[in-house]
Amino acid sequence: MFPTKGDIDVPIKQLETFFGKSDANTRYNKATRAPEEPMENIEFFFDYTCPYAYLAATQIEGVAERTGRPLKWRPMLLGGVFRALEVPQVLFKTLNPSKARHNFADMHRWAHMWGVPLTMPSDHPRRSVEALRATLALPEEQRPTFIHAVFKAYWVDGRDIAERSILQELLEECGYTEASAGPFEQGVKDALRAETDEAIARGVFGAPATFIGESLFWGQDRLWMVEERLGGSFPHPEPPLPNEGKDTFDFYFDLSSPFAFLAATEVRRFAERHGVQVRWCPIFLGGLFKVLGGPTVPLNTFSPSKRQFIAKDMQRWAKHRDVPLKWPSQFPVMTVKAMRILLSMGNDCGDLALRFFNAYWCDDRDIQSPEVIGEIIQEAGLPAELIEAAGDPQWKTALIDATQQAAEKGIFGVPTFIAGDTLIWGQDRFTFLEMALRGWNDPAVEQTS
Repeated sequence: MFPTKGDIDVPIKQLETFFGKSDANTRYNKATRAPEEPMENIEFFFDYTCPYAYLAATQIEGVAERTGRPLKWRPMLLGGVFRALEVPQVLFKTLNPSKARHNFADMHRWAHMWGVPLTMPSDHPRRSVEALRATLALPEEQRPTFIHAVFKAYWVDGRDIAERSILQELLEECGYTEASAGPFEQGVKDALRAETDEAIARGVFGAPATFIGESLFWGQDRLWMVEERLGGSFPHPEPPLPNEGKDTFDFYFDLSSPFAFLAATEVRRFAERHGVQVRWCPIFLGGLFKVLGGPTVPLNTFSPSKRQFIAKDMQRWAKHRDVPLKWPSQFPVMTVKAMRILLSMGNDCGDLALRFFNAYWCDDRDIQSPEVIGEIIQEAGLPAELIEAAGDPQWKTALIDATQQAAEKGIFGVPTFIAGDTLIWGQDRFTFLEMALRGWNDPAVEQTS
C-alpha cells in the first residue's frame, strides 16, 4: 500500500516552501511513482560504522531472496556524506542524554528481536575507510562474505577494522589473499569516493539506505516497506507468550507533531486489537524541547535530503494507516490552548484529541485560534465552557508540570509510549509496544540501567 498521485495531498507550493524550491516537481513525481513501474535490483548503501546498517545487513539478503530480486551492495563513506551535508560527524554525541539512551536501547531491541548479537565498541566510531575500500577491491560476487565478516568483526567481536593487520586477516579468512593491496590503490580510493558522491546525489543522508529504482528507504526499520514494495511480506516477529503482561500503556502526545498524529490514528485500533487500555497523556512539546535545551522545531535542523525523505516517509505511513495527511499551511503551530483543554479532561480526552489532530493535519484548520477551538468543541458535542480551561491558571500550571514530569521520565519527543519500565518513542514502533505489553523482557532495560 503505497501512495499514488491521488493520495499525496501536499501541494507543490508547500513542498517548495518547506523543503526548498529546487526540483520540487521532481521530488513530487518520485514520491508519487506508481508501485507497478518496472523495478531493477535492490541497492543497499552502507558503512560499517553504523549499527543500524549492520542490523539491516543481517536481513537484506532475506528480502532479496523472498522477492527474487538481485541485491547490490553499495559501500559508501558515511563521514563523506555528513561532510557534504554539513552535519556533525558523530551524530549520537549531539543528542540530549534522554534521546541518546533511547537510541542505544532501540538498537538493542532490534538486535534482540532479530536474534542478532550486538556489542557497542567502547571507542565507537572507528575508522572504516580502508575496510570500505577493501570491499570495493573485491569482485562483486565475492563481496557479501567479506561484508558480513567485517560487520561481525566490528559489531560482535570488537575488532578494530581500521588496523591493516586485522583487515588483512579478514581478507585471508574469506580466502581473498590477492585483494590485500586493493584498499590502498588509487583506483579503489576513487571508486569509494564515486560511490559516496552517487549516494549524496541520490538523496542519501544516513545509513542504511535502500533503493528500489529511485525510491529511497532509510533505516533497518523500513525493510518491511522495501519488501512490500516488491510484492513480498517481511516476517513479523511472533511476540513472546505473556509473562506478567501489562494491560495499560501511556501515550504522550502533542497536536503539533505529524508523527504523533500518525500514532494517534493507530493507537485506539492497537489497544482494541490487543485488549489493553490506553492512557492519553497531553504534554506541550515546545516546553519539553525547552526543558531539554533542544531546538524548537527539530525538522528545521535536518539536512534538505533528510527533510525530503521524511516528507515521503510520512505519506507512506499515512497511506499504510489509511488516513489522509495534508501538510498544514501554518507549521509549526502553537497548541498550548488546545493541550490545556485536553489535559483538563483527563483520560476522556481521546475523542477530542483525534478531532483536533484531524482538524490540523487533515483539514488545515487553525487549532491555535480560540474560534476554531470552540467550533471543534461544539462539533464534538461537548459543553462550550470547556474552552475556559485554555486560559485557566490551574491548567496552565498543570500542563507545565505534566511536561516537566515527562522530561523526568526520559521523554524527549512525541509520540512516546510507556508500558511498565519500557519507554518507546516513535509512531513506527508499535511492534515493540506490543512486545512490551505481552511481557517481553526488554533487553534495553538491562542495557541502559
